Amino acid sequence: MLNAECLTPVPYLRDRAIVLRNEQFREHDRKVVLFGMQHGLLEAVARGASRKEAKQAGHIVPMSEIEVLIAKGAVYDKLAVARLVEQHRLVRVRLGALAFVGSFFDLFERLQ
Repeated sequence: MLNAECLTPVPYLRDRAIVLRNEQFREHDRKVVLFGMQHGLLEAVARGASRKEAKQAGHIVPMSEIEVLIAKGAVYDKLAVARLVEQHRLVRVRLGALAFVGSFFDLFERLQ
């Protein structure tokens, strides 16, 4: 006999977001803080993103614009899909712009 709770679909969020920060989480995972265009400030765990062979690692670099699919979880949301849209290389090349944008992202995250 099937439980009715098992048949409920997993809710997903699809959004275009800017990566504000990512940090080490557990052994092979990364915690990613994003600002989505539709959903605002989002936190998700990218499972296995710290491994050398991880496919998502290049997409979740800070200051990059990505399209994400996030699966809502009971404790942590999981970053299911991340696809790079814009890398913003000009910001990374100029040291002054990099410092300004990094400070802005930190301030923005604290205000939310």
